[in-house]
Amino acid sequence: MIRFLLVLTLSLVFLVSIFANPVNAVTTLTCSDDLTNLVSITEYTPTATTEWVEIVNMDQNRAINLSGCTIVYTPSSGDTTTVNLTGTIGRGALLTFALPTGTLNDTEGKIAFNNTTGIIHQVSYGTYPLPVGAPHHINSVAEADKSNCINLDANSWSATCTTTKGWCNPVGFGECPTMSTIASMMTSAGVTTNLTSQTDYSRTTDLYFEMTDRGRITFLSPINFTDRYALQWMQTLDQKLDLSVPGRISLDATLIRDLADTNAQLTMYGLTLADPQIMVDGAADSSGIVSGVTYNRSTGTLVFTAAHFTTFTAVERTTSASSAGTVKAPTCSDPPPSNAPHLFQIDTSGNSAKLFFTPANDNLSYYYVAYGLSNNDERFGVSYSHGLSKGVVDYSVQGLLPKTTYYFKVRGGNGCAPGPWSNILSAKTMGKNQTVIKNPQKQVLESQPAVQLNSAEDIPEKPTNPDIKADTVRENQTPAPEIPTPPAKKSIWQRLLDIIFKRNY
Repeated sequence: MIRFLLVLTLSLVFLVSIFANPVNAVTTLTCSDDLTNLVSITEYTPTATTEWVEIVNMDQNRAINLSGCTIVYTPSSGDTTTVNLTGTIGRGALLTFALPTGTLNDTEGKIAFNNTTGIIHQVSYGTYPLPVGAPHHINSVAEADKSNCINLDANSWSATCTTTKGWCNPVGFGECPTMSTIASMMTSAGVTTNLTSQTDYSRTTDLYFEMTDRGRITFLSPINFTDRYALQWMQTLDQKLDLSVPGRISLDATLIRDLADTNAQLTMYGLTLADPQIMVDGAADSSGIVSGVTYNRSTGTLVFTAAHFTTFTAVERTTSASSAGTVKAPTCSDPPPSNAPHLFQIDTSGNSAKLFFTPANDNLSYYYVAYGLSNNDERFGVSYSHGLSKGVVDYSVQGLLPKTTYYFKVRGGNGCAPGPWSNILSAKTMGKNQTVIKNPQKQVLESQPAVQLNSAEDIPEKPTNPDIKADTVRENQTPAPEIPTPPAKKSIWQRLLDIIFKRNY
């Protein structure tokens, strides 16, 4: 699993680097807004059984609600075809739209993307006269089973592209890995996925990730795989997904909460339980988060649907009789940690927070970090495996918004049994090249490398230094020194922007 995550990170880091500057909150544009230089056509196929047009949102901070926008096809003669668009195109994302069969198979024509006020971007092909405002023209129609697409290497369009519906174009996007390459890397690490069977990566359906001896997560809602946050979520999957313990699945989908209703089907393999009960964050599900539970005792396979993502653990039920009949009550035989961690310091950057806390003294298999935007807000959380250790424990939470105050707390857990919560400590993320340190007395409790223990002996007690108080918060902003940097190589989208909006070919 670790190898898969490292490989996946390397495969996707070039895409995520395009989106290096997150914003305070997601703002959604509409078709009534000025979309000039924001939306363009990148690929279309006039020869496939299902004809389609692909567009890109150049804005890497704002999604666009496409209600009211249209794609209009104009042949040299005959009727114009208008497709009314729906849905939302994500931040820096691609999105495809189907056209009626036979629409684009003329020898010439023009395709335009319009908002409510007029044409934003248009391309033409064949012998169609080059219209004003449409500098992108290709002389021929795409070959059979091919597409017309932007070629970044040639700074022009090509009619011989291998179709890449909802993904990077095959010419001039050399840094972009193919899905088959990503999937083969996953397979070599013991993780299987249906990425290669997807026909449109801007509209993935029933996308799943699976470890055959542990579990499987299937997204029941379509996800635009090219959205900025979907890629960032995939890059940090090592912190978001935990299948390391049989009978337990933990997934933090905070980054993609705006892409889908975060509804998923979860499957646990290899259980030896007679009648499993699903615990949510170590407690019985009293909020209806879990539904559709089925269990095959002969194969030990448990399947259920989760309304949102957190930590799910399968435990054995016990049966007791009562005057009303048989009553089943969930039980957990795992002993919980006996003490609460002490969260005493948080260091932040623009989009991450590093927590420092004292360890659990006993009965520990994982830590769970909960955080939100107000005191006792637990809307976000992440669980990660961890054994007994001595010294200060630290953990970094990624994918945060800059200049935002978060409230954190942490607790240990053992199997299905959670321990007591730590104190709550707040921290504010900063902008680029700035750091903030909560409780600058770090040197008093400087962490030594964690050492795995065979028992709970010799674990230090909670620090008693009177100078260290979770309630006393100081912020020291230390701008990083300015270092001259050479001109950066332009990203794929920057090169694409040059072609579409700044040059005529």
